[in-house]
Amino acid sequence: MFDFKNATFKPNVVRVELPEVNDFAFVREMAGTEADEYEAQQYEEGKAGTALKYFRAKLVVRTLCDESGSLIYTLDDIEKVAAIPSTMLKRLHAAAQKVNKLRATDIKELEKN
Repeated sequence: MFDFKNATFKPNVVRVELPEVNDFAFVREMAGTEADEYEAQQYEEGKAGTALKYFRAKLVVRTLCDESGSLIYTLDDIEKVAAIPSTMLKRLHAAAQKVNKLRATDIKELEKN
């Protein structure tokens, strides 16, 4: 059996090409606690009717990182991240969803519980 108690984990980091600026960025896999906080936030904001405000930026700010997986922004930077041009923001968001195996139905499943 895998020894979770003594294991250390390094997030999966994915390179995202940004042809709009002829460059690239990195997004990473969230830790379990980060994913739980993100989903809880989306769930609560969904009940309040505010989940769509900055919805891409809310995930990208939690996953945009350097090559080693260190986050570039904090949650206080959501408005800065939301100001990224939409084509790049959508590409980063899609990559973050993929690396974190997030589906649109995940929040709906939370609502059932």
